[in-house]
Amino acid sequence: KLHQLALGIQREVLSHLLHPRVLTRLTDSAIYGNEYSVADMLVDLTDAIFADDIGGEVNTFRQNLQLDYVDRLLRIVDAGGNGDYDHVSKSMALNRLRWIEEALSRNRRSSLETAAHREHVLYRISRGLDENGA
Repeated sequence: KLHQLALGIQREVLSHLLHPRVLTRLTDSAIYGNEYSVADMLVDLTDAIFADDIGGEVNTFRQNLQLDYVDRLLRIVDAGGNGDYDHVSKSMALNRLRWIEEALSRNRRSSLETAAHREHVLYRISRGLDENGA
């Protein structure tokens, strides 16, 4: 149950950071001088979740986190099912999905477990974007 416990904690953090009100607040607060944008936050978050693993092995805790994050980005992009997200957030979510797709496609050397995980992430992105017409 260690993996479930860790993923539960990770999900709570992601739920807060990727909440539509939080992302909209970042965009709206730029008018008042906030310099940390949705773009900055999603780039930082994506890097924190993926960048360290691009050139090596992905442990099972991070595999769970990466798949959950990709699923959340896909839900943000889905214009038909989630009108709560603004267009800035949707655009950046799509941008991050494309970045993940490109980064994972470049790296082919890894263990069978990591290779299978990367294939799964790429499959989810491809299927999710195809379903959304993105």
